[in-house]
Amino acid sequence: MKSLKARQREPLLYEMATGILAEGDIAPPIRDILRHQRNTEVLLGEVESVDLQRRRLTVNTLGKRSEVRYDSLIVATGASQSYFGHPEFARHAPGMKTIDDALELRSRFSVRSRWRSVRPMRHSGTFG
Repeated sequence: MKSLKARQREPLLYEMATGILAEGDIAPPIRDILRHQRNTEVLLGEVESVDLQRRRLTVNTLGKRSEVRYDSLIVATGASQSYFGHPEFARHAPGMKTIDDALELRSRFSVRSRWRSVRPMRHSGTFG
């Protein structure tokens, strides 16, 4: 059960942000990865509750609730950016945890690149 369609490789987000790699290069669809696994079913949705005794999930898929049985359950909660008590840093230091973060940074580079062709660049970004 996944709320996203693809599995991403976080270390490659920087390459995607700079345009070296495309989105499909770092986040192949989960269906493609598991297509040969006969004992696996890929579902898209958000888990609302877990019944450990009955081994069932209550799932919301586009507003429709259903129950899904499971044999094994792996819970991966994801990650979020931390600015260590300084949320004002987010404006100038975007996170790099998701594909959307990398695409946002790429668009900032693109805008700056066009701006630089009109005026001299005063600021630059660094990657580590």
